[in-house]
Amino acid sequence: MSIELDVQALTDRFLTEWDSKHSDIPRLLENMRSKKPDTGTFVRFIVDPNEVFHRAGGKDNPVIERTGQVTVQICVPAETGNLQAWQLADSCRAMFHFWMSEDEKMRCGSTRIDRRPPIENDPYFIVTVSTNYQSIRRT
Repeated sequence: MSIELDVQALTDRFLTEWDSKHSDIPRLLENMRSKKPDTGTFVRFIVDPNEVFHRAGGKDNPVIERTGQVTVQICVPAETGNLQAWQLADSCRAMFHFWMSEDEKMRCGSTRIDRRPPIENDPYFIVTVSTNYQSIRRT
């Protein structure tokens, strides 16, 4: 199925880029055994496949378009300033903003960056970097 290929391509991109630039900052992947650090900055990587469209071809050899969103949630300890959060957000934006896979079957679009200030008793300042993606594959 194409969903697996999409998620794997996006995850591989994230891990390659993150580990080469920010290996000192823990990263959590969805539904993977990992422990959130007790203190310090960490990020959470999420891929959300959304819509599926039949673009061309018959039922035995269709061309399928899938869309979704890739998100990196950046968690920086509250009351430590926001500079690190914005630096990491810029780095995450660059990972996916108008990125295209080598086989050109998957491409990402523009990026949205949102912030959530710490709420009472919340130990983190959170910035979220989200990018829409599209893949078109013959299944």
